[in-house]
Amino acid sequence: PSPPVQVATAPVMQDNEVETVAAERLRIERGEGNEYLQVGAFANLESARSLVARLSEMTPMEVFIQTDAAAGLHKVRVGPVRDEALARELVNSLESARLGTPFRVRI
Repeated sequence: PSPPVQVATAPVMQDNEVETVAAERLRIERGEGNEYLQVGAFANLESARSLVARLSEMTPMEVFIQTDAAAGLHKVRVGPVRDEALARELVNSLESARLGTPFRVRI
């Protein structure tokens, strides 16, 4: 018999995580709060800390972990972003270092 076909599935967001993302997007649309770059979200705190250490060497902006206990995630964020040119430079550096593409959030 032929090997089973594996189907990739998108990660499923929990209700509280969907609400958090929706609230952050609403703040972006309204221009409220401070803007940050979210670089990663990890279930493992040590993985988040490792990324913080690496990012701290790449940018003068503050790098921190915001824990979302309800979702069980440690979100690595940079900012607040007040200098658009510096933010673009960081995004380019992250992409070049193959650390992914961060997305903007407002908190």
